Amino acid sequence: MKKLFFLILSGIYVINIYSFVKIDSLKTKLDNTEGKEKVRILNDIADAYYDIDPEKTIEYAELSLKLSKDLNLKKQEAIALQHLGVGYLLLSEYSEALKYLENCLSLSKEIGYFDAVIGALINIGHVYRNQSNYEKALKYYFSALEKAQSIKHQASVIDCYYNIGIAYWTLNRYDKALEYYFKANEYYKKTNDKIGLASSYHNIGNVYYKLGSFEKAVKYFLQSLKIKEELGLQRQIANSLNNLGAINLKRGEYNNALDYFQKALSKYELLGDKKKIAMTLGNIGSLYSRKQDYKTAIEYHKKSLKIKEEIKDKTGLAISLNNLGNAYEKLNNFDKALKCYLSSLKIREDINDRAGIAATSNNIGNLYIKQNKHDKALIFIEKSLKLSKEINEKELMTQSYELLSRIYASNNNYKKAYEYFKKFSALNDSIYNEESSRQIAEMQIKYDTEKKEKEIEILNRDKKIQALALSKSRFIKNTFIVGFIIFFILGVIIFQIKQKQIQAQKEVENEIKQLNKKLEAKVREELKKRLQQQQLLIQKSKLESLGKLAAGIAHEINQPLGAITMSLENIYFAYIENQLSKEYMNKKIKNIKGYIRRIELIIKHIKVFSRDQKSMTIDRIDVNEVIQNALSMVRTQYKNHSVKLETDLGKELGFASGNKYKLEQVIINLLSNAKDALDEKERKTAVSGFNKKIEIRTFSESDKIFIIIKDNGIGIRKENLENIFDPFFTTKDPEKGTGLGLSITYGIIKEMNGDVSVESEFGEYTVMKIVFPKI
Repeated sequence: MKKLFFLILSGIYVINIYSFVKIDSLKTKLDNTEGKEKVRILNDIADAYYDIDPEKTIEYAELSLKLSKDLNLKKQEAIALQHLGVGYLLLSEYSEALKYLENCLSLSKEIGYFDAVIGALINIGHVYRNQSNYEKALKYYFSALEKAQSIKHQASVIDCYYNIGIAYWTLNRYDKALEYYFKANEYYKKTNDKIGLASSYHNIGNVYYKLGSFEKAVKYFLQSLKIKEELGLQRQIANSLNNLGAINLKRGEYNNALDYFQKALSKYELLGDKKKIAMTLGNIGSLYSRKQDYKTAIEYHKKSLKIKEEIKDKTGLAISLNNLGNAYEKLNNFDKALKCYLSSLKIREDINDRAGIAATSNNIGNLYIKQNKHDKALIFIEKSLKLSKEINEKELMTQSYELLSRIYASNNNYKKAYEYFKKFSALNDSIYNEESSRQIAEMQIKYDTEKKEKEIEILNRDKKIQALALSKSRFIKNTFIVGFIIFFILGVIIFQIKQKQIQAQKEVENEIKQLNKKLEAKVREELKKRLQQQQLLIQKSKLESLGKLAAGIAHEINQPLGAITMSLENIYFAYIENQLSKEYMNKKIKNIKGYIRRIELIIKHIKVFSRDQKSMTIDRIDVNEVIQNALSMVRTQYKNHSVKLETDLGKELGFASGNKYKLEQVIINLLSNAKDALDEKERKTAVSGFNKKIEIRTFSESDKIFIIIKDNGIGIRKENLENIFDPFFTTKDPEKGTGLGLSITYGIIKEMNGDVSVESEFGEYTVMKIVFPKI
């Protein structure tokens, strides 16, 4: 075991050393190159970091992406986007992965780079498969397959077959899974691709295991294991050991099963594969359940459940919850069992795991039978049987038949009970028969024999080599000593150089980090200042608007004040003449209260309007109500300036989303500009009888709300139209405008997801059109 552990670590060390040497070589080249070659090397480094450090993959891919965009290298840009997508996929950051892979797909289609198109489609499929969205994964795998076949890219075609098979297997579509696994298998045989062949044998074995054809499953698992051991593929060997353990568990050979599971678990722990560790712990828990040691089973299932929750493995969670339910049921803790089963069922329904839904439904039905709740049991078991037939799950069908037989026997319906029992017996016999057990045992013995014979052959060969080498031992020994000394000296020198490089790199990285922190702090500070300045400008614009409206507001307040004064004088004269009745007094006080209320509303509205709206919340806006509020503040002033306000406010407009006081500021700004345009036209043209007019109209079309403000003023020159929303742009005299009104108006409308446009004929009219989406 120690030797095996040493060999695994040595293999991993050698692979890592090779990878780092390759990366160091590329980095050395990087320092001496520019332009297109530099982009290519950056992409090669990003690719080399895939299995070592995905974060480094992202770092170098981002550098490549920026440089390829600067140099307009579309193909290298697509490769960089692909690397970024895969990097984030390896880090399980799926939303970021999708963003970059979809960008890669779009760009690759645009430039006709079909290799990248196929790669992006397959990797997007991987993202959805990792999120248990297998139907969507299949959609992208088939798109990749179609493109690979159209350009006759055979390696990609086989890759697609393999991934389609996995997706179908996970969806319990075993017939389709076998179809695509066998297609891949044929190709691997033709090309003598042993790794691919081992993988396809393993996957085919999995399908036959699920279908209950154990003799075929063992045949393919052993073929796979033989190739994996030849190649020294530790992770894949562990997978085969796990599956062989599962088959022995099914056959009731618990010691063999536990031995396989423990060997698999040891390998997964060495590899740090959490998902497979959790799966194997669950398998051991199931084994102890079969041995009726339910407390130990629960311990293993809880360990498995904890890891699956940590890695967010939905399929695995459903399995662990179902297995915990089984163990609690055996301990007669029906409440905990039902809770686990129902949680498992919900997850399996969410991910459309039809085999899992059928299995858990059977378990819930069985639990209800034990509680004599036959009606509830019947619902779940019939649901399980229907699904099991659809996906040809023989084991689940036998369970459903047996449970239905028990229900009808308990209800004294012996005819139906007998019918279901016959179906149960027939199907059960076809799965578990002595011939299958004999064939499985023979194949395992044959495999063990072949393995031992091969070991003996290797041992004899080693002895012959040792005998032939004995005559040259002195020469080899001396040569080895000299070579070892030279190798040792070189190793020390390389180690020292490497250490210096690492130290220098760390120092540079620390300097970059410090510079980045300072830069980020400066950016935050500048953004904060900019936000404050923007808010001050908005507030300044509001106060300017209020300054322009001051006379109108004063008039609006003076009207009720005059009425209050008159009412008080009436009360005073009535009192002097001794004609002050209670009814007369109440009437006048009521009028005075009404006038006071009107003044309060005007002042309150002005206070809210002038308040800094920075912290105001977003709400539904009645556009017509906002326009009426704005008009109430300007109507008197405009009347005094002989400006006619015409309104045509549509009914049932719906609502916009935003801050109504900011929108009111927009309306007042636009009305103020319209009034200034009217006054300017009147002053410059000196036309007698000029009727100054502003039209305000609202209406809705489809899912949008429109506000139209039109005036017959001086208009805007054609050359100024494209600049009117720029900050500080104005054609007015300095004392009449700062050039901020329309810029702030534009910003507020965009903040509310709206749009604003202008149409004008100089000397004739101006039309401002605002559009908001409905909510």
